Amino acid sequence: MGQLSLGLDIGHRQIKGVQVEGKRGGVRLRSHAAVDTPSGALVRGRVENAERLVTVLKQLVEEHGWNKGTTTIGLTHPEMVVKRVEFPLMSPKELAAALEFELSDLVSFSFTDPADVAYSYEVMDKASETQDLLFAGCPRGLVMAYVHAARAAGLEVTAVDVKALSLPRTLEEDGEFAFVDLGHVQSNVYVELSGKFRLSRILPVGGMHFTEGVMEAYGINQEEAEKLKHEQSLDDLIANAERNPGTLRTAVQQMVAGVTQTLDYLRAMERVSTVDQLLNGIRVCGGGAAQRGLANLLRDELELPVAILNPFLTFDREKENPGRSALFAGAAGLACRGLERE
Repeated sequence: MGQLSLGLDIGHRQIKGVQVEGKRGGVRLRSHAAVDTPSGALVRGRVENAERLVTVLKQLVEEHGWNKGTTTIGLTHPEMVVKRVEFPLMSPKELAAALEFELSDLVSFSFTDPADVAYSYEVMDKASETQDLLFAGCPRGLVMAYVHAARAAGLEVTAVDVKALSLPRTLEEDGEFAFVDLGHVQSNVYVELSGKFRLSRILPVGGMHFTEGVMEAYGINQEEAEKLKHEQSLDDLIANAERNPGTLRTAVQQMVAGVTQTLDYLRAMERVSTVDQLLNGIRVCGGGAAQRGLANLLRDELELPVAILNPFLTFDREKENPGRSALFAGAAGLACRGLERE
């Protein structure tokens, strides 16, 4: 048996896991699963009820044998900072000391002790006098709550990563792409160029906001709205609304405008005339990727090819591609990232 690596994506609505086996010449998909996140387990991206979360994780571990191998957890949270920073050239020891001294300027949250911040960094480029770093940091308590829950469920957690950083590992095709990860309460736009981080931005809109808009536009409950929004495109849902579609229209506009503005910032940062000079297209993933009509809206607005990401195309598989493939993109990327650490 080769190395086993589990990627665990714990979201507000669903918990997704993908376990792969690293073998000579390739990576094989061993198992994947998604279950609803227990009500009240997470609040605003933080673990609020660890007992409920551990119970569900234990069920997944027992059912799929995920206690074998290592686990990488992926998180997305407004307090998680990912950025490029420039420092003068110095020794690794001096750099570590300088980063700790600059922590209050590098993160977006307050803290009293550097030990309260979980952070990591890697050197991306060096010049004659400076070096570019990829820095990631967040409150340690935020991270450790997930780690403790996963370990209590029997998982061997070896790393916690910003989920978006792993998405490029799920891409089978060559080229430069922006990833739009559509979550339940928030979404993430992530871009690498030439294999190196360029930007990551969290958008405060997700599938939940579409559902709320459909509920208001049609005067129906949440279950009925979830069903309806997957039967019709966003354009049709707005055009056929029986009541006021304002909330739904606003959510759609926020999503499209958020992606557009993020990529326009990328264009300006790279000093090019149009974004298609940088990107070959956009790959949409996450639970909201199944929303009909959203990919077309992004394509029309950005004038770029847009497709739903299927992360399982990169693996050797004994079965056909699992359904709802885009839902598992984060977990699949994290599983691959875990193999790199072995």
